[in-house]
Amino acid sequence: MTRPTCTWLALCLLLVPAAGFGQESSPSRPLAEARGLIEQERPEAALEVLDPVLRQRTAPAEAFLLLAYCHLLLGEQTAAATALESALERDPDA
Repeated sequence: MTRPTCTWLALCLLLVPAAGFGQESSPSRPLAEARGLIEQERPEAALEVLDPVLRQRTAPAEAFLLLAYCHLLLGEQTAAATALESALERDPDA
């Protein structure tokens, strides 16, 4: 992944908290738990919590945004970009 792409991805993911994903705006317990783990800088634990949500056909875009953020925290830029693309496919306004 090129440096400009990584920079763009990082900037997009910085918008996750600004979009309200750091707040209790969702009634979904797993997503709230994953957000809390991310805030505690525990992306591996957040990935475990997100896994069953992401396996659902109807997984919300927010789950994929959180997945992207976890991968970015783990230094996995390609996986983060893939997750971000999945989020945008589910909700172009994400």
